[in-house]
Amino acid sequence: MCNFSPALSNLQHCCSCLSEALPNLQHCCSCLMRPSATSSTAAPALVRPSATATAAPALVRPSATATAAPAEPRLLSATTSASIEHDLEAPSTASRDTSDTLTVLAGWKKTLPDVDHKWISETFFRMGKRGPEFDFTKVSKLWYQPPQPSLSASILNKPDRYFAHRFFLWMPRHLFHMDLVCPQEECNGKLTNAGVHQKTRMVLDVDSFYNMAGEYLSCPKCSKKVISWSEGILRQLDNTSRNQFPCILTSKYACDLRVVRLLRQRTLGNSSSAVSKVIEEQHGEKYVTSLESYFSNCKSFQSSAHRGFFGIPHFQRPPPQPPVPRHRWFMKVYQLDVINRLDYIKASITSQFGAILKMDSTKKITNKLAGHGRKTAMWATNVGNEYGQILMSVLTEGEGASLRPMIEGIMSRYEKAAVDPPQVLYVDRDCCGPATVHKYFENWPNISIRLDIWHFMRRFPSGCTTDKHPLYSIFMGKLSQCVFKWDEDDLQLLTTAKREEMILQGVVNPSEKDVRRNLSSTELALHCKRVTRGTEETQTLISGLIQSLDGPKGCDTLGVPLFESERIAEVWRVQQQHVSCIQDPEGVHLYTQTGTLKKGGVSLPVYRCARGSTSLESFHLHMNRFIPGTLANDINFQVFLLDGLFRWNLDREAAAVRTDTRERCPRTYSGPLKNSVNKLSLEILGEPFFGDFRPPGMYTGELIGIEYLYSQTGKGSTDYAQAVLSISEEDNRDVEEEDEGFEEIEDVIDPTIPALECHPEPVPPILPIPSMADYEKMLEDTCRESAEPVLVPLHQDPKDKPQNTAADDDVVGPDNIPGYGHVLRLATFLVSLRDAKGLLPAQLKQLKDLWRALSDYDKMRTVFSPRHQKGHLQGRFKSPRKKVAPGVESIESCTRSESRTRTMAKL
Repeated sequence: MCNFSPALSNLQHCCSCLSEALPNLQHCCSCLMRPSATSSTAAPALVRPSATATAAPALVRPSATATAAPAEPRLLSATTSASIEHDLEAPSTASRDTSDTLTVLAGWKKTLPDVDHKWISETFFRMGKRGPEFDFTKVSKLWYQPPQPSLSASILNKPDRYFAHRFFLWMPRHLFHMDLVCPQEECNGKLTNAGVHQKTRMVLDVDSFYNMAGEYLSCPKCSKKVISWSEGILRQLDNTSRNQFPCILTSKYACDLRVVRLLRQRTLGNSSSAVSKVIEEQHGEKYVTSLESYFSNCKSFQSSAHRGFFGIPHFQRPPPQPPVPRHRWFMKVYQLDVINRLDYIKASITSQFGAILKMDSTKKITNKLAGHGRKTAMWATNVGNEYGQILMSVLTEGEGASLRPMIEGIMSRYEKAAVDPPQVLYVDRDCCGPATVHKYFENWPNISIRLDIWHFMRRFPSGCTTDKHPLYSIFMGKLSQCVFKWDEDDLQLLTTAKREEMILQGVVNPSEKDVRRNLSSTELALHCKRVTRGTEETQTLISGLIQSLDGPKGCDTLGVPLFESERIAEVWRVQQQHVSCIQDPEGVHLYTQTGTLKKGGVSLPVYRCARGSTSLESFHLHMNRFIPGTLANDINFQVFLLDGLFRWNLDREAAAVRTDTRERCPRTYSGPLKNSVNKLSLEILGEPFFGDFRPPGMYTGELIGIEYLYSQTGKGSTDYAQAVLSISEEDNRDVEEEDEGFEEIEDVIDPTIPALECHPEPVPPILPIPSMADYEKMLEDTCRESAEPVLVPLHQDPKDKPQNTAADDDVVGPDNIPGYGHVLRLATFLVSLRDAKGLLPAQLKQLKDLWRALSDYDKMRTVFSPRHQKGHLQGRFKSPRKKVAPGVESIESCTRSESRTRTMAKL
């Protein structure tokens, strides 16, 4: 330490001398930066001197020779700023001059954005004897990122650092070292390298564009060239290499698969116009964010220029934002995506089987068909299995004989796959009699045809006067109880769990009646099995139910009957023959336990029921959402339908095999990708990664959707690939696609499950009708009470303070819970305050005392039913518009109007 002391003191002395000379140096710099009358190009003292300079500034390292100014100087001289000003005032000329010196192919100059010329030239090209040459030795990966802007406050970044695009280089022969053959017919020549393609493509991504280039491949046998992203080349790649290609190509643009996946989800409101707006917003957000960063960097240099460090430069304008294509282009991309997967989608649909089948038809979706098939389809018929998956969906001219080809195709599918025939088929009509569908199943003579119980029940409302009758819902609930009975063991277990749950909620010792009254239809359907009562018992109960509500017994308070006697008698006479068709088939297990659920500390089983066609009714609601908007031509209709069926079946399959302990696998709908991962996982880990995945079989050739309809009518074409290619990509008319909304459809709950407390005993009158004498007495009492003043207690003696007597605690309310007396006292006090404009201190104290006297259960927050219910029944048990009993409409209008009081007063 002592040897360095003299040197340290000398260094401190030099630093003090420099600090004393610094103000003079700053003064000289400010003088040099100030414009002079004789010279406007004097260089500032802080700029590196050239070779002709005779003196170097004290703070800059001298240079013996002149050096080129860096591309991004830290400080600019007046001369440099003048040259930059010239360049920025004419950006088009500057960019043209710069591009002429870049080593880039002529075709790439025209197709690449200007902001990408420089960095791509430096990354891939070199100057050869004949001009720019692509350097294949620099190619070692697929993706290349542009240079990022410097975060240093002393560096002025150019616009290309903020707005340059990513680059994707597709060279499967060079990168994957694969032997490719010529895709031309009758030519199997081995392809060789022929350089790079002379043009690049812009690919639309989620929030920006990126550029893509490929290699040219030449066939020495036929002397033809092919681009590396052509379909003939992509088909030769293995699945791992093929999945590296990230986009779908159209005639002008290309679309990244991440954007395509946004179009695949067939949910309400997910139309091409909606996705187009989302993509446009993402692009705009990213562009404006880059714009903000670039302007902020320019702002810092502008502030320094105003302080006199250098001349004020004119900054380059940022490049314009590339436009996002219209929604019609997104629709074309989605169609191409489905057509590329068409064989796998059809194979997946025709590889579905089941032991319990359901067949049902709907008309709603046929109204959306436009084009050649407009008004030619009458029904959309679907066949599902016990898991809710769809085996087949067709559009037909009608039911009955028109379905024979579809049924024969399904039977042939079972036979070719060596799968046992189904045991039961639930239908919505033609279950028995001469028109039964059993005659179409010649190959399955032992199959049991059953009528769906919901369709059986909904035939009875045609005998009712109106579905708004007070007894209508009670009648439908009792009708369900005449058909079904609950499993006693499951019901007792659910009752025990519900009692424990109520005790945890603060209900003290609930009775059996209280517990069963609180059981909802959803809980009953989820945790309890049901069985049919048998033909004779069902007929006896339904006959007794109709007799108990027929005639005067079924009249409401206004004298309107529930039934039209002759009509309901005819309905029941016809439906008696179908009672045997709704009974459960013997030896068939209709319930499957899918898991367990704890309620009140009690473990309850969770069941899935395969009875009836309720799952198809849920599918019909979703099927109508597969087709966005109100109309779709045959091409769009088929594309939406096929992809919707494919994804629906995969969702139902995942729900069918899900258990409580099963690990959740990554969500993907790509079957080839799952199959490839499973093969690799078996070789590496010894077990498949997707344990529940089974690859589909070969496509059976069955006609699906529009194809089935055109085979019957002979109208229209099924060459969808050619039709999609004929769509004009340049058609950018700003025609918006109508969206139906964004709310999701809830799963349909079995409508045949009523509330548990629907007893078959006669229903008492809802509202007793008073006589004229009783009405006059009630009117006099009301007038007398309204004339008396309301006394509000202002003060209460502490000794007169109400005590929590045992009588109040023992009072039981309508919910059979003690402590109802305290509730009544609080309610009485609150009613007495209805005319008060404020509370006195004594009243406030009394209110607190009354609240403290309530039990913990009564202090709980009351949860009311919402006004809007997503799962409400939309006309399921409502009778169609038809003739009703005389006077019903006028009576309903009278009861809803305010004139009812005046009318009764006149009486």
